[in-house]
Amino acid sequence: MQGQRCLTALTNMLYCNTKIGHQDVGPASYRYALLTKVIFMDQPSFPQRQHDHEACIHAGMAHAEAACESRKERFTANRRSVLKLLLAGHRPLGVYELMKQFDWNGRKPAPAQIYRALEFLESIGLVHRIESCNAYLACNRPGRHHCTIFLVCEQCKTVAEVEAERMQDAITTLAGQTGFELHSQVLEARGLCPECAGSGATDEAGR
Repeated sequence: MQGQRCLTALTNMLYCNTKIGHQDVGPASYRYALLTKVIFMDQPSFPQRQHDHEACIHAGMAHAEAACESRKERFTANRRSVLKLLLAGHRPLGVYELMKQFDWNGRKPAPAQIYRALEFLESIGLVHRIESCNAYLACNRPGRHHCTIFLVCEQCKTVAEVEAERMQDAITTLAGQTGFELHSQVLEARGLCPECAGSGATDEAGR
């Protein structure tokens, strides 16, 4: 009940604080459809399975090099390899999954080495930690602070990273109104991506 009241308050706040709240736009369902466009800074979409992953890797690595250079940090071979593995797909990978794919001159690194690389990459905004599955995802909007909602497909494990700055503002306001000291925000939703939903796939593990 408490969660439902908070959700209602959040929705009302978002509605009233936008131009949508100051005009008659018809039925509630239509208002919420318009409100979604205000909450999300860009059009929510899942990565296409068949696309040029090399372009993603090239762009991500180029940005990482520039980010490290601007901070006078070293983009070590370990950090480079971990980021490249995460950029190669659009699904989160855990430390032990990364270790299995990692090839460091024929040797496997220790978990601590992977953790240190991930900690560094996360600290400069190049990767996100997906709390619900204790795994890491390469950021698709590196270089600037942003509030993100992660849409996690339970079947293929693909994750869509959707920017929602107004949602962040609303949560911060609600926290302030209740006297809550906000330290972090992790917004995740689980379900099926369009391709898995379209094929009638289900996550048997969750049943």
